Amino acid sequence: MNSTINRIIIKNKKYLFLLAYIMYLAELIFFSSMFGEIEKLQLGFKIIRNFCYCLILLKVVLDFIFKEFKVKECYLIIIITVFLIVITKNTGNKSILIYWFFIIAAHDIKLELIVRIALLVHLFCMSIIITSSLMDILQDRIYTRNMNETRYSIGYQYTTDSSNYFLHMILMYIYIKKDKISWEAIGFLGICNLLLFKITDTRSVFFTVTITLLIVSLLKIFKFLRMNNRLYKTVSTVCVPILSSIILYLTFSFNSEIQWMNDLNKKINTRLQLGNDAYKTYGLHLLGQNIQWIGGANEYDAIKKSYNYVDSSYVQIILNFGVLFFILLCIGFIILGRKAAKNNDIYLCLILIIISVHSVLDPQLIWMAFNPFILCYSYIHIVDAP
Repeated sequence: MNSTINRIIIKNKKYLFLLAYIMYLAELIFFSSMFGEIEKLQLGFKIIRNFCYCLILLKVVLDFIFKEFKVKECYLIIIITVFLIVITKNTGNKSILIYWFFIIAAHDIKLELIVRIALLVHLFCMSIIITSSLMDILQDRIYTRNMNETRYSIGYQYTTDSSNYFLHMILMYIYIKKDKISWEAIGFLGICNLLLFKITDTRSVFFTVTITLLIVSLLKIFKFLRMNNRLYKTVSTVCVPILSSIILYLTFSFNSEIQWMNDLNKKINTRLQLGNDAYKTYGLHLLGQNIQWIGGANEYDAIKKSYNYVDSSYVQIILNFGVLFFILLCIGFIILGRKAAKNNDIYLCLILIIISVHSVLDPQLIWMAFNPFILCYSYIHIVDAP
């Protein structure tokens, strides 16, 4: 009787993760929209979050009870968990610890399934948010840049949110379809990209999506580019440590009196200056620190605060979560890149390169609401997921 129950639990415990992931991802996306600003919905968001935490914790506990992990894995998981608890205590930010439990719980779920689910959830949430904005159910915040450029948030809290979600949705779609992506789909995505650019004026995403679709088109036309290409493999393995080193050096050594640095800073909307200011204000810590980032939606707040937001994922992560966590993150992306290269998974290599390049100037690298590829335990796991 007990063995029968155990078999049922082992067979079906993956649904704990899938249910938690669907609900938590939807909650994150809706909370980043103007739904997150509606006071009457706050209790509902909190209940959903806590319910998802319970499901994920139960999934992890069952995985340990049924000895899903090898002994060395167990020690590694425990060490990283304790380390992240310390980071959480120092930063006052529990998101990294929560994401880690999701990553552990996803150890027996194929990455492609996670990406497929993420894309469906994103499509559903985006359609609800934008439709609600068009119907005046949600506020369409209007921002201005350079006094004459109007930007619309179309139901999100900030104008760049919809475009950044769109970029990651395209990457999910590419990972699913690979070289089977149709020309009609590429054309449609290009039109959507142009439309979002006209509405939100999010330049970095527009150019990133355009280049991505161009590369995918070339891979579709020229089969030899999809073969055993050492360039993709090498770059995807080292892109995070190399690109992060470059932007960290430029940020921490920024000097407005140096002409080329000042020119570069202006071209990327003073990101180097803001990062350097944050570096001088907070400094570097091994185990992270509590930083309250004040971003672009501040102009809609009742109480105005001084803008201090750092857009670069790499700069924000090392300042907020510490040097040791940053090193651990780089190691993780190196391992994932090497695994993708070993599997000759050209499209995942391409996606890793695009995400790491995008993260030089944008903060979504390890945000689960945007990037499902961080849930890659099963992909790099020595035991293949079923």
